[in-house]
Amino acid sequence: MPALHQCIAEHLVDEKRDEFGKLLQVPKNLRLEIEARPGSVMEKTTSLLDLWHERNGRGATVEVLVDALLKLHLDESTLLLRDMRDVLTIGNPYSEA
Repeated sequence: MPALHQCIAEHLVDEKRDEFGKLLQVPKNLRLEIEARPGSVMEKTTSLLDLWHERNGRGATVEVLVDALLKLHLDESTLLLRDMRDVLTIGNPYSEA
């Protein structure tokens, strides 16, 4: 899922990252730890997603990500979801693309 994490990080604005972390049920202390680290918006968002994925294992699904992203009401949500679809299609050896 790292390619998908990168795709989301490219679209998620800094101001929405903490809310996104809440929606993914990442504990506040871990979100604050990520925020305190030096790094770009993309690096921090990718770290948040990696942590969420690691903590949730099989429960870290695309459906959970899409639900959280839709709740953020991002201006770019349509473009982001298209990019996510493309990443998933490219990574699926059984896709028709």
